[in-house]
Amino acid sequence: IGPLNGDSGNAVKAAFLDTFAAISSRQIKALAPSRFGLMEASLEWRESPIADRLNGSDGEPTPETRLLSLLRDVAREAAATGSVLFELALSKAVHGAYLLRQSECDTVLAGRFGGRVIVTRSETGIDEVRRR
Repeated sequence: IGPLNGDSGNAVKAAFLDTFAAISSRQIKALAPSRFGLMEASLEWRESPIADRLNGSDGEPTPETRLLSLLRDVAREAAATGSVLFELALSKAVHGAYLLRQSECDTVLAGRFGGRVIVTRSETGIDEVRRR
């Protein structure tokens, strides 16, 4: 559509909103395209943002989120150093999250690292990946 004046911009906006409504029940707001042909739209959340699901009400990562992060850390370390043994030392809260899924975690750790990673409770209360 050219030139992109007020009437044609509004026509583009209306067509966009109608087309979106035909494929989704979510609420959307849109502005008419700018003089550069760019259009802004805002869409309501269908689900909560990932940070809201991974963090607690205080905005800090939950113990389970911290456990997942530590498992990624140990995977990265193990991939970088082929034959090194590792200890995953967990704080009380993170160790509690581990215990809730211990069977599942241990199965994955054994299958992926073949006994190169052990999980312990941290004596210092600090979560860390240690070389053994």
